[in-house]
Amino acid sequence: MNFRTFFLPIGWVSMASVGLVGQSFKGTVSDSLDRPLPSARVVWLLSAGGIGGGHYTDSLGRFSFTLKSQPESVRAVVTAPNFFSDTVLLQAGIPYSVVLEAKTLNAYELVVESFSTSLYTSKPQFIENIGSGELRRAACCNLSESFETNATVDVGFTDAVTGAKTIQLLGLDGRYVSITSEQLPSLRGLASAYGISYIPGPWMESIQISKGSGSVVNGFESMAGQINVELKKPETADWFYMNGFLNHLGRFEATVQHAEQINPRWSFMTLVHGDYFKTVTDRNVDGFLDIPFKKSVSGMHRWKFQGKKMESQFGAKVLAEEREGGTLSAFQQPQLGPIFYAAASTIRAEAYGKTGFFFAGKPYQSLGLMVSGTYHNQRGPIATRNYTGKEYTGYFNLVFQSRIRSDKHSFKTGASFLYDDVSEGLGNTEFQRKEAVPGAFFEYTWKPLDALQVVTGGRVDVHNLFGVLPQPRFHLRWEPKCGYIFRLSGSRGFRSPNPFADRMGMLMTGREISVDLPEWKPEITWTYGGGFQWVRTLFGRDAQITLDFFETRFERQFVADREISGQLRMYYVEGRGFSRVAQANVSFFPLERFELRLGWKWQDVQAEFQGQLQDMPLMPDHRGIFTAGYNWKKIGFTVDGTLQLMGPGRYPMVTDPGLSEPRPLTTPWFGIVLLQMTKKLGPFDVYAGVENLADYRQENPLVDAGNPNGDNFDASLVYAPIFGRTFYVGVHWSPFKK
Repeated sequence: MNFRTFFLPIGWVSMASVGLVGQSFKGTVSDSLDRPLPSARVVWLLSAGGIGGGHYTDSLGRFSFTLKSQPESVRAVVTAPNFFSDTVLLQAGIPYSVVLEAKTLNAYELVVESFSTSLYTSKPQFIENIGSGELRRAACCNLSESFETNATVDVGFTDAVTGAKTIQLLGLDGRYVSITSEQLPSLRGLASAYGISYIPGPWMESIQISKGSGSVVNGFESMAGQINVELKKPETADWFYMNGFLNHLGRFEATVQHAEQINPRWSFMTLVHGDYFKTVTDRNVDGFLDIPFKKSVSGMHRWKFQGKKMESQFGAKVLAEEREGGTLSAFQQPQLGPIFYAAASTIRAEAYGKTGFFFAGKPYQSLGLMVSGTYHNQRGPIATRNYTGKEYTGYFNLVFQSRIRSDKHSFKTGASFLYDDVSEGLGNTEFQRKEAVPGAFFEYTWKPLDALQVVTGGRVDVHNLFGVLPQPRFHLRWEPKCGYIFRLSGSRGFRSPNPFADRMGMLMTGREISVDLPEWKPEITWTYGGGFQWVRTLFGRDAQITLDFFETRFERQFVADREISGQLRMYYVEGRGFSRVAQANVSFFPLERFELRLGWKWQDVQAEFQGQLQDMPLMPDHRGIFTAGYNWKKIGFTVDGTLQLMGPGRYPMVTDPGLSEPRPLTTPWFGIVLLQMTKKLGPFDVYAGVENLADYRQENPLVDAGNPNGDNFDASLVYAPIFGRTFYVGVHWSPFKK
C-alpha cells in the first residue's frame, strides 16, 4: 500500500484550517541571504496577455492566491523595492521559493530592514508578531523563554521549589490567556501549571500575540488576549535540522527535525526534543535547591496534503516530563535537616486534524474544519500532600466564511463544541467536573473605505454547568492618514477555574489550604481598550511607535488569598477586581542593521482580599525593556542585548520567624541584563550568551526556610531570579537548508 492510498481517506475526514479557498498557488519570497521579504508584490499573468491580479507577501515573506479558472500552472512577476524583479512559473499546489537579488547603485548595497517584532498594520485587532529572527535573539529553549525580549508579555517564576515559569498579559495571569497552536486550543486546563514550557523553541516558526478581544472563531476563553504559536511546516522546513544547548550548570537540551516532500501533494515532518538537568545548586545557602531537577522528552509527527479542491493536515504530539525540587536533605543525607519534597510527573498526548475545502470560482469563500483531542495526566507529592490531575479534552470547530455582494461586506460563521472531563485533587480534597459546551458564532466585517474597518459580532455558548453565556465582540481600525492607525476593541469572556492547577506555585507551602467552592461558577471578564500605531520613517529609516491602554473588569473572579499568615484561602469574588495597563513601544533603526526597541508598561491590577480591594501581590507597577541588536553581515556575526527593568510590587501579609527584621511592604526596583552573540559558519549557527549578567538575585525567597514543615513556610513569594548569572552555548545546524 502506498502513502497516497493509505492517507488520502484520512485527509478527507480530518479537520482543518480556515481560509483555504480555490486552486492554490503559494510560496515564499526572500533575498539572497535567506531573509524573508514582507510586502513583496506577486502579480500573476493571464495566458491571453495582461495582468490577472496581485498579492502582497506577509511578514514572513509568504504568499498564496487562487485562480478561478484553476490552471495547472501560471506565470507570475515578483517585485520588491530595491530588488530586481523576477518572472517565475508556479505549479498548482507546489510551494515555490523565489529569491530576489538586491539592486546596487554606485557600488553601495541597498539594505532592506525589517523589525523582528512588529504590530500588524492591516489587522483591526492588536496583533503583535514575533518572527523566527526574534526567537533566536536569546536562549529560547521553550515557549516560556520566548518573551524575554518582549515588552507585551511578562515572564516570572511561580515559586522557589519547582522553578516553573508563568506569563502575564494585560496584568493578568497566563490562565486568562488563550494559548493556541496553529489556532487550535493547546495549553489550557490542567496544562496551565507547567504547560508554558511544553513547546520547544526550535519547533516554533513564529508567535502572534493578540491583546484584548480576539476573533469569535477562536473560542470563549480569550479574556486578556491570545497567544498563537505557529510551528514549522512540513512543506517549507529544512530536510534536516539539529539544535543543541548547554549552560555552565549542566542543563542540556537537543532538538532533531526531519521534513520531506514525498510528492507535489504529500509532505511530512518529525520533531524530537529532550532536555535534562540534575545539578545540585544552593547559592543562597537556605537548604533548598535553587534550580529543580528536570528531565523531559517530547515528539511530534505531522502530515500535510495539498489537493486541488481541499487541503488537509494532521498529526500527533506526546510529552513525558518529571520535575523534582525541595530541600537538599530530600536528595542527599536526611540528617542534613528537615525534608520538603515536591515532584510532578506528567504524561501528555495530543492529536489533531485540520481540513479546508475549496469553492470553484469563489476565492472569497471557504469551509474549514478543525478537531483535536488531548489527554493530560499529572501527579506527584507536595510535602505531606499528594497532587493528582487528569484531563480528557475534545474540540470541534466548523467555520464558513464568505462575502455579501462585495469585499466591503464579509462574514464568518460557524459552530464549535468543547468537551472537558477534569479531575484534580490535593491531599483529601478532590474536584471533578464534566463540561460540554456547544456554541455558535457570527462575525461581520464592514470595510467601506481602505482606511476604515469595523468588525462586530459575537458568540453564544450553552454550558451544561453554567447555562447560556453570550459574548459580544467589537473591533475598529481607522487609518485617517497613511501610517497613522487607531484601534478600539471590546469583548466578554469566561473560563472554568481549576483550583489547584491554576496556582500550582502557591501550593508549595506549609499554610493551611482551604477551597470555598460550594458550586461551580465561571470566571467572567469584560475587556476593552484602544491604541495608536505610527508606522513611518524617522531620520530616513523605518520606525514604529505604539501607544495603547486596556482595562479588564471581572464580573466574577476566583482568587487565592494569602493575606493571613498560615492560611491559603480560595474563594469567589463578585464584581470588584480589575486590571488597567498602559504601554508604549518604540522600534527604530538608528543605523544600518542596528535595531533598537524600547518598551514601557504601567500596571494597576487589583483584586478583593478579606473584603478589601488591594493591589495584586507581587505585581510590579512598572516594567521597562530595552533591546538592541546589530547584524554584521559581512562576517556573519550578530550581537543582541536586552535590559529588563522591574518596578515595585506589594508583598502579601506574611510572618517570617527566620528573619531578624520584618519583610518590606514592597519589592525593590531591579534590572536583568541578557546578552547573546551568534556566528554563522556555513551550515552552522553557533551562539553563546549570558543571562542575568549583573547577577541580581532575590534575597530570602523562602518564608521560614528553616522550618519547611511549619505553617509559616511559603515558597511562592518569588519576584526575581534565585540562582543568578548563567552562561550558555549552543548551535543550530542545517546542512541541507532550503
